[in-house]
Amino acid sequence: MVQYVANPVHFYDRTVVLKAVPDVPPDESPYDYFVMLKHPTGQYNYIDLYYGKGFSGKNPSGNSVDTYLLACDVSTVLPGKVPVVIDQKQAELQYNKWNDPTDTDKYIPPHEAWAVDYDEKVEIKSPGSHFFYGADSVVSWVPNKKRRPDYWVEYNLSVSNDRVAIVIVGDPSPDMDAYYSSFAYIGKTIPFAEYDHKGNFGITVGMGDLTKEKTGFLPSDIKQDTNPAYSGWGRYTSNGMYSFSMLQTRSSVYFQAYYPAFITQLPKYQGVGTIPPELSKMVLEANGFQSSKWTKKYHASPIYLVHQFEGYRSYLDGVVAITDHNLINKDELVVDTEEPKDPDDPTAGTWTEVYKFFKINTPVNFFKHSPNPTDCTIAILKEVY
Repeated sequence: MVQYVANPVHFYDRTVVLKAVPDVPPDESPYDYFVMLKHPTGQYNYIDLYYGKGFSGKNPSGNSVDTYLLACDVSTVLPGKVPVVIDQKQAELQYNKWNDPTDTDKYIPPHEAWAVDYDEKVEIKSPGSHFFYGADSVVSWVPNKKRRPDYWVEYNLSVSNDRVAIVIVGDPSPDMDAYYSSFAYIGKTIPFAEYDHKGNFGITVGMGDLTKEKTGFLPSDIKQDTNPAYSGWGRYTSNGMYSFSMLQTRSSVYFQAYYPAFITQLPKYQGVGTIPPELSKMVLEANGFQSSKWTKKYHASPIYLVHQFEGYRSYLDGVVAITDHNLINKDELVVDTEEPKDPDDPTAGTWTEVYKFFKINTPVNFFKHSPNPTDCTIAILKEVY
C-alpha cells in the first residue's frame, strides 16, 4: 500500500490549489498540472473545480477584519454587498493604510495567476465545473430548504500518483430527494499512444438538477452557446460536466470535450429518444438482467475517451462502466487478472483487483452523453492484492 499526502501550493479561506505531477516513462520529462477547488461562500451544495497550467499565487497576509472592524457596521459586511460606513475617519485611516507600500502589517488579499496562452492575454485555466453533492429542498412545507454547513458529506476516493477517482454523497437525512451520489475523475488517463503525456490531464464531475429551485442553475448557465465562459476555447469547449474536459488535444487545443465509449447492451433510453422497432426486442430487461449464466460473473467495460475529430485517445485509470442492475451500492467486485505475481514462480499466484460499485444519481454527468445514458454507472478500483 502507498500513502499519498496532499501538498497544497495555495490555500486560503474556501480555496485550495493542488499540484499534480503524473508519472511518465523514464526518458520523458514530467509535467506539472494544477487543480483548484473553490467552495462558494454560503453554498453547501457543491464545489467548483478548475484546472490548468502554471499556477502562481500568494496566500493572504494580515487580518482582513482590520480593514472594516472600526469603520463599518459589521452586520452589513457580507459577500457581494456594500457595507455601511459608521466612522468616516476610521475608513480613511484604513484606506491610507491599504495604499501605504511601506506598511508591512496591513492586510494583503490573496492573489491568483495562471500561465498565459501564446497571446499572453488569456490564462490557461479551465471553465468552472460544478461538483454537486446536495440540493435545496422543494417540499413546500419545509421552512429551511437550503443545506447547512454541518450536514455531512461522504467521500470515497481512489488515489494514485496519476489520478483520483471520487464519489461524494451529500447526507440524505435532511431530504431523500435533495442529495446526490456524484462521480468525479481528476488527472491523467491511460493513453493508447506511448508519447501522449503532455496535455493528458483532465476532469469530469457530476452536477445536480438544472432547475433554479433545486440548484440555482438552468441549462443555459452551463451550455456553450448561451454562456461565454464555456465557449472561450472554441465551439467544442468542455464544461467538465456533460463531457470529459482534457487539457490539450493532439493539436494543442485547450479544454476540449471528450465523450465516454464503452461496451454495453441496448438501454431503454427513457426520456432520451424513440427506439427503432427492429431493436425493441433487444432492450435490457430491468428486472431480469443479472450475472452471466455462462460465466457466473458480472461483466464490466473500460471507459474509453473519444473526441469527435481525433477519435479514441485513452481510457480512464481504475474506473469501469457496469450496468446498474441487481447490484447493491458499494458492492465489491473481485477480478482475477490472471496476471502472475512472479512469472518465475507459479506458486505465487496471480494479481487480484477489487472494485467498488457505486450508484450515481446526478442528472448531469458524462454518462448522459454516452452509449448508455440511463442504465450504466461506475465501479472504482479499491485495492490490488
